[in-house]
Amino acid sequence: MARVISLFYALIIFLFLFLVATNGDLSPCLRSGDCSKDECPSHLVPKCIGLTCYCI
Repeated sequence: MARVISLFYALIIFLFLFLVATNGDLSPCLRSGDCSKDECPSHLVPKCIGLTCYCI
């Protein structure tokens, strides 16, 4: 029983870390000039698509 509870806690922690990591990548914007160039690798350009910055 203790092993099941430990597994459950571990799954909650990994799920939380996954959600935090995936939500941290997107920045809100109104136009492409609002996107920071530091967010993208050097070969990609930040663009505002649907009020969110993406590296294209």
